[in-house]
Amino acid sequence: MRLTTLLLAMFVSIGLWAGAWNSANGANKIIRIAGAENHTTHALAAAVVKEAYRRIGFEPRISFLPNRRSLAAAADGWFDGELGRIAGAEKKFPDLIRVPEPVVWIEGVVATLNETPEIRGWDELRDMSVAIIRGEIYSEKGTAGLSVPPLLANNYNQLLALLIRGRVKAVIGIRADLRLAAVRYGKDRIFKISETPLFSAPLFHLVHKKNRSLVPRLEAVLRKMAEQLVIPKLHNMALEKLKSK
Repeated sequence: MRLTTLLLAMFVSIGLWAGAWNSANGANKIIRIAGAENHTTHALAAAVVKEAYRRIGFEPRISFLPNRRSLAAAADGWFDGELGRIAGAEKKFPDLIRVPEPVVWIEGVVATLNETPEIRGWDELRDMSVAIIRGEIYSEKGTAGLSVPPLLANNYNQLLALLIRGRVKAVIGIRADLRLAAVRYGKDRIFKISETPLFSAPLFHLVHKKNRSLVPRLEAVLRKMAEQLVIPKLHNMALEKLKSK
């Protein structure tokens, strides 16, 4: 743990030195943002957040970390902000400030094998074996009352593998991530993703309190991007890149 912390501190220090060098030489100031790795929704959010910062004169650098570590590292000040979380995440991490304009929407859904009946609510999962993604707050809350605690996966490939191997009867994840993972897994035809979401919400960019002065500027530029329909275009471009990988 100490080695991980030391390496992260060294990484951040190098980034800060590089940012200062660029600023001194007239380049846009570098801003460092943490995001969740192997996460389709955060890839879509990254496209929007990077464009927003560029429009206010910053050079954004995204570092992708394990889901929960991304949020914790941003809250601890290792980064200038975090890509996107549901409203209320800032209450658990008070050193982060939510920019009021959303950067992407998520739908939390259930995926099962094809022969399983449609699942439309959390209550229908009560007595089922379930797996979720570690650090996805909505699914952690939604499965808190299950009779059997859910298994935790670190990414969507692991999540679907638990379902295929019969370790669980259902998995919960974000619709866009589940669809992309199923295609990449090569067995998308055996999965059934529920039409009815268990959870739906926007994700908001979080800024560390040391950068609180940027919040109104980011809010204004994100609102303008939404009005100009720039945000859905950026989402579509990012998704096409992910599909081609």
